[in-house]
Amino acid sequence: MGQVLTFDQLKAQFPDEWLLLANPEFENARPVKGQLLAHGRDYLELCYQSQALAAGFRDSTIVFTGEPQTHNRKWLKAIRLTDPPKIA
Repeated sequence: MGQVLTFDQLKAQFPDEWLLLANPEFENARPVKGQLLAHGRDYLELCYQSQALAAGFRDSTIVFTGEPQTHNRKWLKAIRLTDPPKIA
């Protein structure tokens, strides 16, 4: 932990996962880079852990590395998986 990675590096390393980033940098409302705190396929679990993990950082955000499916909401139900997020 502590290494700042670009969003392209994070997408390659963690495809189709939710990422908790500390001190993220954005360009045109898209993440450019940040420090990885945790990652996983379960968005809600990452949200629950984010307050404790991001304490002490100026900013934090949760982003998805896959393609959003805006044409339906079925993907929201599929996010809740059994594997917990992995602490980076």
